[in-house]
Amino acid sequence: MNKRGSALIVSLWALAVFSIFAANLGFISAGHTLFMKRELGNLEAKTDFLKGLQSASQAILSDPEPHEDSFEDAWYEGRSDEESKLNLNFASEPFLRNFLKLFEEKVDSLKGERKDFVKQILKARQKGKIPSLEELYLLEDIEKEDIEKLRPYLTVYPEVSQMNINTLHPLILKALIESLPGDSFAKDELYRKLAEARLFVSDDLIPNRLAEKLKLTPNLSMLMLVNALLPHLTTDSRTFRLVLASSTGKKAEAVVREAEDFTGLEVLYWHEG
Repeated sequence: MNKRGSALIVSLWALAVFSIFAANLGFISAGHTLFMKRELGNLEAKTDFLKGLQSASQAILSDPEPHEDSFEDAWYEGRSDEESKLNLNFASEPFLRNFLKLFEEKVDSLKGERKDFVKQILKARQKGKIPSLEELYLLEDIEKEDIEKLRPYLTVYPEVSQMNINTLHPLILKALIESLPGDSFAKDELYRKLAEARLFVSDDLIPNRLAEKLKLTPNLSMLMLVNALLPHLTTDSRTFRLVLASSTGKKAEAVVREAEDFTGLEVLYWHEG
């Protein structure tokens, strides 16, 4: 091979190497741009989430009646309280059993056995507080499909057992009343009249005042039932579930709790999807 041919081969080789190098630079540049766009989108979403959280905080903390919460409150629109749900960390075995029974009768059938669900919840509580509903997916003998069905009715976040009578789901209220000791006729009357009234202030949650407000049958059986029920009820909600959306189409779900001094919100759960 002559010198001219060798020089041509070397030139072509150098040109090929340069082309590959240039192509790699273009690929890296394009990849870097895509990465930057994605990070910018994430930043914009997080900024929107923060604004939504601040807006919710302002609405909740500016409530003029912080201990009297109900669906009629202006700030309640688009939000929900965890005190309207069955708290798996406090619900008694009869309460759990009655709720699952009513759920299957009134809402939908479950794939798994009700007794297995109750057994696993009680077993999990022996190890301490259930920290999140996601923990249910790790428990034996509980079907994932059932968790998804029951999820809107369940919570683990309020640190007290009381549920808000003004927002409590009727199915949960009925299960609670049926789990208490007492006469079945008294239970039916109490549930019916509570469901009809539905709007209470904290002063109503005193046995005699509640009986008078609801015009309950004045007998010992009813009085005992009311006394058994009231420790489970409140009109104050302090734990809220928020669904936040960004301008980029991303969504986040959060559970927040009012600080003890009512100066801000504490985030207990956060999930971006």
